[in-house]
Amino acid sequence: MSYSSKIFNILINKYHYSAGITKIHHQTTLRFLLNKLCQKYFKTLSSKFFNFLNSVKYAQHKKSKEDNKFFNHIREKYLGILQNNQEWSFFNYSKIMNTELCTTNCQKNVHFDASLLNIDVSNIIQSTLLKNAVFIKFRKNYTCKKTLSLFNYLSSPNVLSSTHITVHVGRNSFLNLYMSDISKKSAVNSVIVNIVLEKNSTLEFTSLQNEHQDTFNIRDMKVTQKHGSKFIFNNVCTSGNFFFNNVNIYQDEESGIFNTNWINIAHSNQRIYDLVDVNHNASNCSSSEYFKGLYYNNCKRVLENIVKIEKGIKNIVSHQESRNLILSLDSYIKVLPAMEVNSNNVQCTHGVVIDRVNKGTIFYMCSRGIHRKTAENIIVISFLKNLLKNITCKSIKDDIWFYIRFQLQRIIL
Repeated sequence: MSYSSKIFNILINKYHYSAGITKIHHQTTLRFLLNKLCQKYFKTLSSKFFNFLNSVKYAQHKKSKEDNKFFNHIREKYLGILQNNQEWSFFNYSKIMNTELCTTNCQKNVHFDASLLNIDVSNIIQSTLLKNAVFIKFRKNYTCKKTLSLFNYLSSPNVLSSTHITVHVGRNSFLNLYMSDISKKSAVNSVIVNIVLEKNSTLEFTSLQNEHQDTFNIRDMKVTQKHGSKFIFNNVCTSGNFFFNNVNIYQDEESGIFNTNWINIAHSNQRIYDLVDVNHNASNCSSSEYFKGLYYNNCKRVLENIVKIEKGIKNIVSHQESRNLILSLDSYIKVLPAMEVNSNNVQCTHGVVIDRVNKGTIFYMCSRGIHRKTAENIIVISFLKNLLKNITCKSIKDDIWFYIRFQLQRIIL
């Protein structure tokens, strides 16, 4: 039996859906359903994705000299958890107090938040492939001065990595969390992230997606904010084959703050689909969303950014901005900002820019004695680097800039 057939069997035994399908008896029916959903979100990538699932496997725990060098590097700089080809381990964890942190292996009948299991292709695939779970809980009135890190390091070929991560930040607590996805070989990397922020808590969450050129990365994130909580989300995508990021923010109590900054460097036939859904369900809340992307060599990117304000909600300030720089004419970008506003007392703005390097700026810099190629490089680096100022941890900022610089050297510099 192929690996994908085993996946379908698990899904048949595990779930019964309500959207017109009460029972699934045949694998052919399930395959049709999943392919239909894949065509909706992944477009033409559905067949390639499922063909890849046929060859994917749970990795064997083997470490090379290169792996050990990477592990020693992160142990020196961070506290937290490391996943090496589905094998979890803690490093420097004893230095963190007032924290509950554990990892478990998920069985087929594992139970988790039912709200994540909608009829959505990302949720279906993720919940079906789920293998590991990580639970992080910070108690109230605690500030973690060190950065807590989650490294998902995949070095074996055709690896399936599937994890459910729960982060609970207690009342009046502060946490700086860094999650890094790094793959050296082709892989499927599936992650479900469920975050709960209690009253007056703050979470600065920085995510790096630096994948192999044949890796599929699927992420579904749900964030629940309570009174006075603040969530800062920095997402950087530098390399990979296909990315599907589904981020859902729920501000259920007053005075919630959500800030996000995204950087995408897309190249070499890369495909990126991002869905960011912000739900203002209480008054006196704010959200600011900034997206910047660099696109080169036949890449495609789709962004759906939705802000929803319920009826009767007041004093909401929301801003959306997407800036995209195209370096080759064969790239495709589609940005779909949307606002569902059912209240009057709000301030909502959005803006989208899709452009190439400005010739007037290049001419001005060249007239001051700067070489044309150097001028183009300065513009591109300045375009991306200013978003990194929102990352407060210097070691994280240095790590991310290292990967950004590496990609820029490959495609433009």
